[in-house]
Amino acid sequence: MRLLGWNVEGIEPDLVAVASARAAGLSVSEGTLSTVEYPANHFDAITMSHVIEHLHDPLAALRECNRILRRGGVLWVATPNLGSYGHKLFGKDWRGLEPPRHLVLFTLDSLKTGLKETGFEVSAKPRVSYSTKYMFQASAAIARGADPINSPPPLPRHLRLRALIAELRSWVLPSRAEELMLLARKPVS
Repeated sequence: MRLLGWNVEGIEPDLVAVASARAAGLSVSEGTLSTVEYPANHFDAITMSHVIEHLHDPLAALRECNRILRRGGVLWVATPNLGSYGHKLFGKDWRGLEPPRHLVLFTLDSLKTGLKETGFEVSAKPRVSYSTKYMFQASAAIARGADPINSPPPLPRHLRLRALIAELRSWVLPSRAEELMLLARKPVS
């Protein structure tokens, strides 16, 4: 976003990650939304890419995002989808569960409800993320006891076909995609 002319700022609780980001020339504060005190109506846009599922109180974070966004400001959220085809297929081995790192997982309906309860208008249809093949591959690795991150084995043909079908179905039913990507807006009035 900085390369597109935006003034950007990040928040990160991990000091090593903060140091790495700062070394790359990025403006990053050490802390969380609840500890870094931004003024009200400060930002035009906030992105939460795979953040909300790690928070003890995601609704408090959404309320804080609403407070620090300007009227008409946008919030973009991406998070694993508990209502996905992959979760239904792989169950406890689904890559999106990630215990103990993921504390709260959402379906499309529960994320929309959380956004509305914290003052947002969900302003766009969910987007498809194209992560189905990866999520199926990582989930299949977990089911086999293999490393899902660094070297997941290739998907067997029958699972490659199921991943392709699930990806295509998620175009029609975004509520079943492997991850949710929503854009919400702080009302202008």
